[in-house]
Amino acid sequence: MPTKYRKKPAVQIAFLDVTQRKKFEEYQFTANKFETLCVLAAGIAHDFNNLLLIVTGNSTIAKLNLDPEHPAYKKLEEIEHAVHQAKALNSQLMSFAKGSSLSRTSIDTGKFLKDIVRFSLSGTKIKCEMKIAENLAPINVDKERISQVINNLVINAVQAMPNGGNLKVKAENVDITTESIKPLKKGRYVKLSIQDEGIGIPEEYRNKIFDPFFTTKKNGSGLGLPICYSIIKKHGGWITFESQVGRGTTFFVYLPA
Repeated sequence: MPTKYRKKPAVQIAFLDVTQRKKFEEYQFTANKFETLCVLAAGIAHDFNNLLLIVTGNSTIAKLNLDPEHPAYKKLEEIEHAVHQAKALNSQLMSFAKGSSLSRTSIDTGKFLKDIVRFSLSGTKIKCEMKIAENLAPINVDKERISQVINNLVINAVQAMPNGGNLKVKAENVDITTESIKPLKKGRYVKLSIQDEGIGIPEEYRNKIFDPFFTTKKNGSGLGLPICYSIIKKHGGWITFESQVGRGTTFFVYLPA
């Protein structure tokens, strides 16, 4: 707007940084979509499990009426093997949709993170740089569930760098204040950052990566990141990411200290 500065005509321009607000709106959109998908996934998983029981039951009965040397006997065993795999996948879907009670325990965050990352990277060509803050706060979590989250994120990073590369893992204490727009309660958190140098996530996929069954991998189930999202959300935390095509992706996980 027109104004005066030191008795001379001037123009006053105001800028408003809406970056955090936009991130919050994106998070709310994802959260609402997540809740809707949970209801849908639970219904599908329940019906699918009933169908698997029918397949398993009929296969078992058919085997009882066949000699183990019969050509069809082996085929029935292959069917049962496929059903067991389908049950495992369905179990993941149920875990995503409904979750289960958490068995929390207080852990040494730095040591826990180092152990999981090293285990997840064993046998790969990836070099890892770890930066753990001094006096890193302990976290009160379900160790098995959070191990699953870290393992999924590290494996995703490895798969994004098929020819090898560098992985940067960082852990630090952060304070979330009342002024923060992040969808977290006020308090102290441990922030984990897992950064790869991989292919990055194309723009058109970024609002879908937490959707169940969405995957760009040939043999992927599309449940890895949705399950991570579900686990972190149940712990009262937050998971988000930044990505540049051709330069890599960084996932950020916030867990209450």
